[in-house]
Amino acid sequence: MAWTNKAILDQCGQAVEILAVGTDVTEQKRMEEALKKSNQELTEYSYALTHNLKAPLRAVHNYVDFLLEDLGDTLEEKPKSYLEGMKKAIIQSDKQFKDLEILYHIKNHLMNVEPFDMRELLAEIKSIFNGTPAQELIITHPQWPVFRGEKFLLRQILNNLINNGFKFNSADIKRVEIGWQPSTDNRIEIFVRDNGIGIEPQYHEQIFQLFQRLHTESQYEGTGIGLAIVKRAAQRIGGTLRVESAIGKGSTFYVILPSSILEVNRQEKLYANC
Repeated sequence: MAWTNKAILDQCGQAVEILAVGTDVTEQKRMEEALKKSNQELTEYSYALTHNLKAPLRAVHNYVDFLLEDLGDTLEEKPKSYLEGMKKAIIQSDKQFKDLEILYHIKNHLMNVEPFDMRELLAEIKSIFNGTPAQELIITHPQWPVFRGEKFLLRQILNNLINNGFKFNSADIKRVEIGWQPSTDNRIEIFVRDNGIGIEPQYHEQIFQLFQRLHTESQYEGTGIGLAIVKRAAQRIGGTLRVESAIGKGSTFYVILPSSILEVNRQEKLYANC
C-alpha cells in the first residue's frame, strides 16, 4: 500500500485536519522490480564492456609508442603516418570511453540534494578554465539566488556547455555567458550563451543524441557524447533542455528547472501576517 498524507491548513498555516489516501500498488511494484533488474543487468554489461575494452586499447597504444620510438627514424613517411593515425584513433576511443563512464556515473549517481551558493559553484568552474587562452572569456551574472539541488550534476552540465561554447567557436574573442531568468509555469532557466558558429534549426534535437556529430573530427575534436551527458544530467535533476541557435549567430542553451530548486522559505512568506 502507498499512503499519501496531506495537511489541511487554516488561514494561518496551522494544521486542522490530515487527509490520508491509501492505494494498492502491488502490481506497480512488481513492474518496477522487473524493470530495475533489467536496467541493472544492462548497466553491469555496459560498465564491464567499457572497462574490459580499455585494457587492450591501452596495450595497443603502448605498442604503437614503442614502434614509433624504436623505428621512427627509419620508417618511411607512409608507414609512419599509419602508426600516427592509429595512435590518434586510440586516443579518440579512450576519450569516448571516459565520456561513457561519466554518462554511466550520472545515471547511477546517488543524489545529494543540498543548498549551495551558485556564485561559489561558478567560481569553481571558472577556475577549471583558468588555463584557457586570454581570448576565451567566461562572463557570469553577478546576482544569483541560493539554490537547493544536486550540485555535482549541475557542474557537469555547465562544464560541458562551456567547453562546447569555446570549442565550436571561430570568433577572435570567444565569449561564454552564464545567467538565469524566470520562466513560465513557475520554473526558472539557467542559460549558457556563446558567440560560436551556431547550429542549424533542423539539428536542435539531434545534437542531444548519443554519438551525434555535426562536424568531422578533423574540423572539431570531440566524442559526440558531451551534449548527451548534459541532457541526462538535466533529466536527473528534474529539468529539461532547449536551445536557440542559428548559423553564425552563436547558441544559447537553456536548462529549465522547477522553482523548487530555489532555497526559499515559502511558509514564512505566505503566513508572514500571522
